[in-house]
Amino acid sequence: MKYRTHILICFLSFAQLMACKEEPPVKEGSCDTITLGVPFDARIHETWCLDNGSLAITFGRILDDSRCNIQDVECVWAGKFTMEVDINEQGILRRDTFDAIHNWQDTLATALYDIALIKVFPETRVMNNLPDTSDYVLRIVVE
Repeated sequence: MKYRTHILICFLSFAQLMACKEEPPVKEGSCDTITLGVPFDARIHETWCLDNGSLAITFGRILDDSRCNIQDVECVWAGKFTMEVDINEQGILRRDTFDAIHNWQDTLATALYDIALIKVFPETRVMNNLPDTSDYVLRIVVE
């Protein structure tokens, strides 16, 4: 009998630990609304969600912006744009990265959706300095 009790306690403890890895669904009103197939412009640290609560996307920090987008400069390499993205799909949270090299576009696939970065603003800059984080705008479409 003691043996079964120990197994049951271990099983329940394991089940509780597994449940801790899931995030609760996003609460309504805590994010901007995504319409499937319609591009939207997001900013760093904003969260965007589907109405049904099955998907929430938070646009995280920029890891790399080596795009050669300086006015009047000829480039050998186009550069890349990399940023963190937190995706909460049906209560399960994962961190991914947009790694936009070709034309500074990238698509992240989830179980149910494709999240596409289709444009990064500002498209050009005057000097070699990176824009302030608040100046970045990301054109995104979810399908």
